[in-house]
Amino acid sequence: MTKQEFISKLPAYEGVTKVMLTDIVSTVFNTMDEVVSNGETLCYEGRRVKLVTRKPRMGRNPRTGESIQIPERKYVTYRKQVA
Repeated sequence: MTKQEFISKLPAYEGVTKVMLTDIVSTVFNTMDEVVSNGETLCYEGRRVKLVTRKPRMGRNPRTGESIQIPERKYVTYRKQVA
């Protein structure tokens, strides 16, 4: 889904233009990026977004069977909290 598709799904409010919504959505996502990039966890309305680091490990090339080193990897997780 693109940003414009996302904005078009938001409810319309009197006095709020699409340009204003675009600015709001951009600000929210930029702030989320900033918070998660700093290693903090973002919690809102029963949801959690955080940056996780997967440790380096040994893997195997499935074609040749050769062992390879898989480097450390960072990724973002999103989880809905169960009550």
